Amino acid sequence: MSPTRLLLFVVFLGALANILLFVTRDPGLHDPLVADEMARDTGFVQIAVAPTHACAVGAGGGVWCWGEGRFGQLGHARFSDSATPVPVVALPERAIAVAVGGGTSCATLESGALYCWGAGPEGQLGLPASQPASALPIRIPGLGPVMAVAVGMYHVCASERAGGLACWGDLRHDEGGTIYLESHRVPQRIEGAPVLVALSSGDNHTCGTTLAGDLWCWGGADSGALGMADGHVTQVATTPQKMDMRAPVRAFATGAGHSCALDTGGDVWCWGQGAAFHAEALGGHPVHPTPLHVAHSPKGQEIAAGWNTACVDGADAPIRCIGADAKAPWNPFPHGTPDLDDVQGRGMQLCGLDARGGAWCASLSPTEQIVTDEGLRPVDWRVDNSLAARWNRLAGFAAGSSFYADTP
Repeated sequence: MSPTRLLLFVVFLGALANILLFVTRDPGLHDPLVADEMARDTGFVQIAVAPTHACAVGAGGGVWCWGEGRFGQLGHARFSDSATPVPVVALPERAIAVAVGGGTSCATLESGALYCWGAGPEGQLGLPASQPASALPIRIPGLGPVMAVAVGMYHVCASERAGGLACWGDLRHDEGGTIYLESHRVPQRIEGAPVLVALSSGDNHTCGTTLAGDLWCWGGADSGALGMADGHVTQVATTPQKMDMRAPVRAFATGAGHSCALDTGGDVWCWGQGAAFHAEALGGHPVHPTPLHVAHSPKGQEIAAGWNTACVDGADAPIRCIGADAKAPWNPFPHGTPDLDDVQGRGMQLCGLDARGGAWCASLSPTEQIVTDEGLRPVDWRVDNSLAARWNRLAGFAAGSSFYADTP
C-alpha cells in the first residue's frame, strides 16, 4: 500500500471513529458523553457527597461520579471503584441535580423523571421486585415530576413539583426498641406534608424547607436529630414536624445523627449528637435534642454537615468548620484554595466547586488539615471530556458484561 493510500485509510478510520462517538444512539446503553448534546460538560455545576463516593452534574447535563463503586453507585455499568470522575451511562436526557448517600445515587432529569442506581437491598431503587444493586440507572416509578431528592443510608425521599412528598427504602428505625413505618420498595406517599423545595437526609432522618424558609424534619430521632421540642431523644416522626426556629432558614444540612441550620440572621443552630459541636457549648452533654446556637456567621450562605462536624461557607469569607473535638473553628482546605460554592459534606469529606467548575474535596478531620504538603493537597477533580477519553470510556463500556448484581 502506498503512503498516500495508507494516509487516506488512517483518515477514514478516524472519521469512522468520530461517527461512532457522536452519531450513534443506543437508547438502551446510551452514554451521555458520546451524544453531542451531552458533550459540553466543561465543568461541574452541582455536587453531592456521600461517605465514600461523590457525584456531580456537568455543565452539559451529564452526571459524573467517583470514589467507591462496589455497589454500582458510580453508574458506569461496573461494580468497581474509580479514582477519577466517570460518566453515568444510560440516562435518557440531561440531568439538573444529583443526590447521593450510603451506596446509592440518584439524578433528577430535566423532565422531572428520577433515576437511581447503586445499592438497593432495602428498596432504594424503587422496584417492587428485589434488586440488590444496579450499575445502571433505574427510573423510580410512581412519581410525578420531581423537584428535590435526598438519599439517606438506606432510604430515599423526593418532593414533587406539584407538592407531593414520598419516601421509600428502609424506613424502619429500631434503636431503643422503637419501630416506625416499614421497609417499602416503592415510593410511599406522606400525607399532609408541606411543599418542600429542598431536602437533605442523614442516616435515618430527613429534613426539608419550604419556600418561606420553614424547616420540617421526620424519621428516626434517637440521636435527637429531629430537634423535638419536648426534649425526648427516643421519639420518631412518621410525618414532617415543623422545627421551632427563631428566623427563616437560609440553608440547612443533615449529618449522620445531627442536623444544622443557618437562618437569615446569620445564626447557626445545631441539634442531635453532641460530638458534632463544641463540648463547651453543649455543656458536656452527648446529645442535645433541641436547636442550640453554635455560631454566628453574618456572611454565611451555605452550611454542610459531616459525620461529626458542621461547616459554614459565606460570600467573601473562608469556610469554617466546628466539631470533631477541635478546640477552635478550622478550614479543611489549605491556603490558596480558590473560593468554593455548593459546599457539601458527608462522612469525613467536604467538597465544593470552584468558579471554573472544578470539584475540590478535603478531609473533615482537623488532625488531617492540609497546610503545605503538596502531595496531600485536596484533589481538584475536573472533567476529562477529550476525544481520547470518550473513546476509552465507550470501549470500556462496550466490554462490560454485568450491569446488575444478584448480590451486592
